[in-house]
Amino acid sequence: MEPKEIAELREKWQAEINGLVKMKATIDGKIMGLQTMIKGLDYMEHGAPTNQTKLDPLPLPPELADLHSMGLTPAVRAILTEAARPLRPMQIRDRLSAYAYDKLPPGNPMAAIHGVLRRLLDMGEAKKVVIGSKPAYRTLTMSEKMEQDTEKMVMRNR
Repeated sequence: MEPKEIAELREKWQAEINGLVKMKATIDGKIMGLQTMIKGLDYMEHGAPTNQTKLDPLPLPPELADLHSMGLTPAVRAILTEAARPLRPMQIRDRLSAYAYDKLPPGNPMAAIHGVLRRLLDMGEAKKVVIGSKPAYRTLTMSEKMEQDTEKMVMRNR
């Protein structure tokens, strides 16, 4: 195979992967949205979720196969890594819930998620972005990590 043909195939297949990832994110988002609406109907009708409409968790993607054995920080890191786009804290909570992650503190799960996000930001593992005036979070790209590591090395050598 010629290098030009290899490059064309790589580009074609990468475009297909990107399209499938977008479709997956859209489908997962719709499923989570419908699950949230059903829970809302339960609250309206019964004041709390019912066992009658208990929803099956979403199947775990291969990248999240170990999610249920992870602590909260690694679980949030994994959710951000798997996401096709930045996520707001409530979306992270909803994904953990949709995947039946049971280690969220029941009293105030959002406080725990915000604490994890602060730690990930402080450790340089996540980046905060603003989407529609609301904060969202994503993991760093490989080039951002390399740039960050280079900056640390330069600072150490000063």
